[in-house]
Amino acid sequence: MKKILVSSAVLLLSGCSYLTPLTVSTNHLDPDHEISLAIVTGTATNSYVLGLSVNTDEDMQTALERAKAEAGADNLINVVVDRRITYFPFTILPIYTRIETIVRGTAIRYKDPSWRRVKDLTIPAVPPEPAKPVLKATEGAL
Repeated sequence: MKKILVSSAVLLLSGCSYLTPLTVSTNHLDPDHEISLAIVTGTATNSYVLGLSVNTDEDMQTALERAKAEAGADNLINVVVDRRITYFPFTILPIYTRIETIVRGTAIRYKDPSWRRVKDLTIPAVPPEPAKPVLKATEGAL
């Protein structure tokens, strides 16, 4: 009888956790215009009790921003995203659920500061050279 109680307690107190790999890759805009800084990791965590959110909703963008902030980067390339989901006590009707999004990638900084807020993957046009002031000849110049 004691063995049944112990095994039942172990079964009830066990949880389930699994890792779901999601892959997102961002290629270089132009390797000549960026500096690799480091390989960085950012995480975002959501917790739920009985299906109700316990903390603020964090998403993949939050994890991405945390990874970029780790190295002071402008962007990430070669990005891999994983999602770890933990259920307690069972996957069916869990009391507690934790979803952790993990972003890993290579942090880069652009050499040209005007590229730092590029939202799409197009290479911005090179700004034209500023016009040189034209000196006008004045009458009665010395």
